Amino acid sequence: MTETELNTTNKLFAEKGLNVPICNGYGQNEMAGAVALNTIQHNKNGSAGFPTYGTDIRIVDRNTLKDVPFNTSGLILEKSDSRFLYYMNMPEKTKRSTIILSDGSEWYDSTDIGYMDEDGFLFITGRTTRVIIKIDHKVSLDVIETKIKMAEPVQDAAAVSCALDDKVVVFLKLK
Repeated sequence: MTETELNTTNKLFAEKGLNVPICNGYGQNEMAGAVALNTIQHNKNGSAGFPTYGTDIRIVDRNTLKDVPFNTSGLILEKSDSRFLYYMNMPEKTKRSTIILSDGSEWYDSTDIGYMDEDGFLFITGRTTRVIIKIDHKVSLDVIETKIKMAEPVQDAAAVSCALDDKVVVFLKLK
């Protein structure tokens, strides 16, 4: 949820007498649940949370796999003892989900893009798998949405790929 969506939801709940704040979290089935979580006592609005106990998160440059500075978007890598061992009967998918860094450490490739701020909170900004390929060039649906949202009359945008004719359809919500 974005910060705006979170604030709106909390406000609607409060109007209905439900005074329990909603907190964002982040994780994958392959990591056996949450890898980052906002709690009532330790949270930052708009973030996916702080890494959970026993989970390491690294943000690396997608091309070099080198760590990026705080507040710089990169590929989100995760490591935990609760990580799955393999995809059943899919050894190639298992291999693609694992990244071994130059120091020999093994990480799960979340295929998500994000950044970590100086306080250690994780922010999700996109996905590497939300791409289409046009004439041997990868085009990110997240980038398309972001660029369209910059137009004055656009409040929100959602881009989807049509499998039938390889076209992109964008749904707009105007101001």
